[in-house]
Amino acid sequence: MKTFSNPLWKPILALAAALFIAGCVTTETVTIKTVPEGAPVSIGGAAAIPSPATQKLVFDTSSKTFAATAHLKGYQDGSIQIDDQRPAQKEYTIQLIPFQKTVHVQSEPVGAAVFRNGQPAGITPLTNDLTFADANQPIALTLRKDGYMDGTVQIAYTPADQKEYSITLSRFQ
Repeated sequence: MKTFSNPLWKPILALAAALFIAGCVTTETVTIKTVPEGAPVSIGGAAAIPSPATQKLVFDTSSKTFAATAHLKGYQDGSIQIDDQRPAQKEYTIQLIPFQKTVHVQSEPVGAAVFRNGQPAGITPLTNDLTFADANQPIALTLRKDGYMDGTVQIAYTPADQKEYSITLSRFQ
């Protein structure tokens, strides 16, 4: 077995290791935009700042990926992953999706006028796209038909897969 007898091998090896480790660290300045603009963005767990958000990221052996998350009232949170494999990309966009669902409203009897915030929305049976200001804030639809008492149906965003709503209107006595 051959051994190194040169007393400089340890410092040379240490220098080579330091250069190798230093070569694995990259710093990139990235900008995160959101659609719609102005949504607060948090990159790598840092405090959220309004988009477009620009931040310097340091990629090393312990941090090869950063998560960027955007939050805006009335929209589902959006996120992207930024990794050290895309060094040429300097700008990223997070598309936020509004809280929306298509609902089908039925009444007994059929033909009731449907109102949202006092404005006509259609006649039952009615299929309508609803956009919610917040996932936890329901939308009230009022149904009205001559000879019947008004009825109200509360439609919430969650559960998002609930799309059928029906109401039975009571006759005036």
